[in-house]
Amino acid sequence: YASMESPATSGDGTYDYFMDLPADDFAIQLIAQKSLPSIRTFAATVKLEDPLVLKTPLMKRPLYVLVLDTFNDIQLASDAKRAWMVQYDNGIEPWIRTVGSLQKTMQPIALWIDPCHNLLNTYPESINYYGR
Repeated sequence: YASMESPATSGDGTYDYFMDLPADDFAIQLIAQKSLPSIRTFAATVKLEDPLVLKTPLMKRPLYVLVLDTFNDIQLASDAKRAWMVQYDNGIEPWIRTVGSLQKTMQPIALWIDPCHNLLNTYPESINYYGR
């Protein structure tokens, strides 16, 4: 997805890219966790160099979703899921869902201000998020 360009409107290029996808496409969700650093660590473990990470709300706290890829055909998504499970036999079964189901609840991963009041473009692993 990194090669795709989208008009940046939210400040989060991944969010903008994903919101521009057709709602009836299919996404392969690998995992969802409350910790963005945990998502990034898992992505590195499975060699995702440019992970597609989305944020959705979960009881007033963020839940981060790691998406392997998106497809316009359910069979292509199923084949990719099966190939991933063969390559990474780690007990995780990816979930195929519609892009629209994620788009309904997604939020941009906002710009963050670090403790020294510097505006950051991405969420740094060293800062804990407390829902504020």
